[in-house]
Amino acid sequence: MTQVSLKKELAEDLINSKLRIIVEEIEKILQKWKYDSIELFLTDSKSGKIRNAEDDAIVIQNLLDDQEELHQIKNKW
Repeated sequence: MTQVSLKKELAEDLINSKLRIIVEEIEKILQKWKYDSIELFLTDSKSGKIRNAEDDAIVIQNLLDDQEELHQIKNKW
């Protein structure tokens, strides 16, 4: 793994930007399916209540995992 040095402020800005992008992507998917709740969307998708939503549910879950990872990085500082 390659390591680089950068100022903490820049790293925080980059992480915050990525977090905003993740939130926007999740919101786009929820709007597409007319849902307000991530949990409800994932539950309904998993149960088959909404057809053809599996791919978007996987995307949301991956985005949530990325979001959690970024929050953990920020909390280590």
